[in-house]
Amino acid sequence: MARSAFTLAALASAAVPGLEVDHAGQVADPDYDAAVLGGADGRAWLVRVPRTRSADTRLRAELAALAALTQGARSRLPFAVATLAGRAKVGPTFAAVTEHFPGAAVPVAQIPVEPEGLGFRIGLAIGAVHLLPPTVVVDAGLPMSGPVESRRGAIGVLERAGATGLLPLAVESRWQHAIDDADLWQFQARVVGGFDSSSFVAVGDEVVAVQGWQGLAVGDPAADLKWAVQSERVADAVFAGYWSAAGTADRRLRHRAALLSELDLGRWLLHGVDTKATDVVDDAVELLTNLAERVHGDMSARIDSPTAPVLTIGEVEDLLEQTPTRQAG
Repeated sequence: MARSAFTLAALASAAVPGLEVDHAGQVADPDYDAAVLGGADGRAWLVRVPRTRSADTRLRAELAALAALTQGARSRLPFAVATLAGRAKVGPTFAAVTEHFPGAAVPVAQIPVEPEGLGFRIGLAIGAVHLLPPTVVVDAGLPMSGPVESRRGAIGVLERAGATGLLPLAVESRWQHAIDDADLWQFQARVVGGFDSSSFVAVGDEVVAVQGWQGLAVGDPAADLKWAVQSERVADAVFAGYWSAAGTADRRLRHRAALLSELDLGRWLLHGVDTKATDVVDDAVELLTNLAERVHGDMSARIDSPTAPVLTIGEVEDLLEQTPTRQAG
């Protein structure tokens, strides 16, 4: 049973000495019991208690990332980043209280794409993160990877998905061609956050805060941009902002983002196979078949050939979270 806003406010008060809560409002979240609290000092706070083990793991990773983002790092960013106000043990898990900022994330399909609008400013925000010094990650002992690891991960998904016998030949060839393209993997690893469209809190056309830092690492910058390629117009705006902030040295960034986005379908298929969830397998096969049809069955189609939306990383993660209740026996 979900904890009430009143209960969550009491947990927050225990976690943050001196916190005086004026009002509390429940937040609908499939992974957390959550509420936004209004403090007597006029500040707003978000209190969350994980409902599942995976949510607990993600929240711990997020808090580790917030701790790694020192004041020096934050001063380089053109948006706010929450800080941890306090935490308290709750049974086998815990309650975490972090700052809450006004605004809301905008679904991909609704992101404005006019010149220097929200899409452009999201790109600027991602670019600012990618320009952070790697020591932010190194000093915190967070994960680090580069081109070799990124390509190796892509090979692993392709080989395992191909071994299922369920990967359409057109898609398999498309991915293989991209992976074999040495130029695609010529990039400088950057500080990345593991972002998707839900990470960017906006008020109007301004990105006022960025949330969801559980993927903070040094890695492939394309991983933070793959969600944007689901819409060509949104991608145009986001990449324009990104290149304005971070430069254009990574010439194949957009193509690599497209590959990583498509590979998420392979991961979804493998998740269904590994968990023997036939409905997930069927769903993944349908999505991959649709992708194959969009490249017109041309086995030589390159990854930079435009396709319609596939599946956003947020959608894949949501599906992964839902799977345990959908598994076949």
